[in-house]
Amino acid sequence: MRSRGLTGKARYQRMLAAYETMRVDGRIPATWEVVSAHAWGPPIGQPRRVPGGEVATFSLDSLRGSRRK
Repeated sequence: MRSRGLTGKARYQRMLAAYETMRVDGRIPATWEVVSAHAWGPPIGQPRRVPGGEVATFSLDSLRGSRRK
């Protein structure tokens, strides 16, 4: 069965052991990569675009409530 966490206990222990081999003067060099993403979707009932195209789909019912006065 696949672990549901980011990593299992054994893998974490192997990572700690690998870092210990790099210890110099009581310090362990390490770098981190931070990846961030942000996205918004259209409000409920609004058209959604088709990936890779300029086609939008919507129902006729959604048009009935959006008439200009």
